[in-house]
Amino acid sequence: MLVSAALRLWPRSRAWLSGVVKKHSMLYHAVMGLVHGLTNLGGALLAILVTGQHGEKGAIRYMVAHYYLAFGAVQILMIATLLGETERLLQGLPMAGVAAAVYLLIGNRIFLWTANPIYQNGLTLFISVYGIAVLLSH
Repeated sequence: MLVSAALRLWPRSRAWLSGVVKKHSMLYHAVMGLVHGLTNLGGALLAILVTGQHGEKGAIRYMVAHYYLAFGAVQILMIATLLGETERLLQGLPMAGVAAAVYLLIGNRIFLWTANPIYQNGLTLFISVYGIAVLLSH
């Protein structure tokens, strides 16, 4: 995650990485899915992919939402079928409603008020802080 954040800071490294990701798209998707599936840390790789393809915050949010829908759907399917935890998943469903309410009342408003450069810097900062937190937690 820290490497991802560092690469986002310099336009040349971002452009180089974007070219590599586009050239090896299928392999990159496989690695990203594997990393996310095994560690739940595929978000940093997703940030590299998305910001390499889009520069506008609305397009980035749209693409991230679709990838996380896929990530989540696969995880829920695996948990429900392989681990037999369907009932436990359903018990957590009310939290999805809470998350949607928080997004609609707070998150979306902040997103709309935030200029694109501030959004980009905030995303890089978030990835950095999260990467440091992961390192410190082990």
